[in-house]
Amino acid sequence: MVEQDWEGKEIDKDILVKGNKIYSPETCVFVDRAINLFLTDNGARRGICPIGVHIDSGGYIIGQCSNPFSSSRNARLGVYITAAAAHQAWKKRKHELACKLADLQTDERVANTLRARYSSDHLNDKSVI
Repeated sequence: MVEQDWEGKEIDKDILVKGNKIYSPETCVFVDRAINLFLTDNGARRGICPIGVHIDSGGYIIGQCSNPFSSSRNARLGVYITAAAAHQAWKKRKHELACKLADLQTDERVANTLRARYSSDHLNDKSVI
């Protein structure tokens, strides 16, 4: 632990290895809380909507993305005709923000993971309805 940049940070076991359940020096890393929040997908709260998609009380399909650089929790990306279009807008914005976050990291493993996690060829499109 003392060999890493840990002060004021949280330990995370599944940023470097998605779905990891083992705490070890090779699989764990210390990150800012903002990164943990940025990586949370809130699947239980989202319900049947794909990630980044919200259907408001009027039935409009809204694209939204958490923004660690903003004081508001979720940034609205727009109103879309389909959930797939809203999800695509989310993917694009999530990747942009992940790259911005990556540029601020002192641990290159975290930076590389952020850049790769939301790249278009890395995302799983099975979440689109």
